[in-house]
Amino acid sequence: ESPFEITHTAALRMVVDFADSDKVMAVIPGGVTGRTFHPYQKDQVEPFMSGEKVYWWFSDNAIDTHKKSMLVLAP
Repeated sequence: ESPFEITHTAALRMVVDFADSDKVMAVIPGGVTGRTFHPYQKDQVEPFMSGEKVYWWFSDNAIDTHKKSMLVLAP
């Protein structure tokens, strides 16, 4: 066993520019879903390890502009 082996890590890396509160750079070490075998289950592992910037959008307008897909849950 290596003394420098990674056994755990932070749950979130986030950078906020308070001049642009609508856009936040953040990445989680796994992905953005807990659904097994979903494409987004592990989609942020590489960006987390490489330090790549991943943007999270907060306003409805920014989300509509940057969304890649939409899930609608209806009764």
